[in-house]
Amino acid sequence: GGDTAASAARQADFIASTKFTGQRVGYVFKKGRLGLGYYKDEKPQAPSGAKKPSAAEAWAEKRVQAMEWRNGPNGLKLRDDKVGSGNETPRRGKMVTVHYTGKLKS
Repeated sequence: GGDTAASAARQADFIASTKFTGQRVGYVFKKGRLGLGYYKDEKPQAPSGAKKPSAAEAWAEKRVQAMEWRNGPNGLKLRDDKVGSGNETPRRGKMVTVHYTGKLKS
């Protein structure tokens, strides 16, 4: 009784086949944990709840934000085309070297 119901449910998720016999709507043909055959095509699910971004994701987001235009004094628009890679943050009174490109609107 119970084994037959479990087997029927499993058959809906997997159809064994030794070779590709054509497309089956809602299935993908592959070799998976149950062997070679047609597996139910399920869309990946995003994990529920917020997760902390990985170090790579945080680094990428920081780079994207640095390249966005921002407003400076007197209507000046600023954007970092290349962000420095040094370990020190300049402090008031320290000398820095800056390369810039200026463009007029018209």
